[in-house]
Amino acid sequence: MNPEIHCIESLLREFAALNDAGRYEELAGLFIDEATFCRPSDPDRPLRGRVAILESLLARQQAPGTSRHHMVADLVVETCDDGVARVSSASILITMDAHGAGSVSIGGYSDVLVQVNGTWRFATRRGFTTIGPLSYTAADTPPGPAGSAAAAR
Repeated sequence: MNPEIHCIESLLREFAALNDAGRYEELAGLFIDEATFCRPSDPDRPLRGRVAILESLLARQQAPGTSRHHMVADLVVETCDDGVARVSSASILITMDAHGAGSVSIGGYSDVLVQVNGTWRFATRRGFTTIGPLSYTAADTPPGPAGSAAAAR
C-alpha cells in the first residue's frame, strides 16, 4: 500500500476515535488553522477556523453515561498530488444513553487534506447524513456464544 494513503486513512480513523473519546482539543489539532468543517448533522453551517471548530465541539459534549461510536468505511483517496489529497468516506454513528436508548445515523465526509510539515491535516471536512438518525432500544442481554443455553432457546 502507498504509505501516503495509509497515513490519510489513519487520519480519518483518528478523527473518529478522538471524537468518540471526547478528546476535542486533540481532534481540533487535526485541522489546519484556517480549516472549514461542516458537521454531518448540520452540513449547511460551516465552522471556519480551528478555534471555532474546537468551541463547537466543546459546546456539544455528550451527556454523562452516553456512549458514541463512529465507524469509518469505504475510504477512497480520489487524488493525492503535491501535498493535497481529496478523500471521500462513509461514516456510521451509533449512540446509546445510560438507559439503552440510542440512534444510528449513516452518512459520510468529503475531505480536502493538506500536508503540513509532512503530516496530513484537514483543510476542509464536509459531512453529510443520508439515513437517520434512526432510534433503537438495546436488547436486555447480548446473545450467547453458539451452542450455549441462550442460543439454544
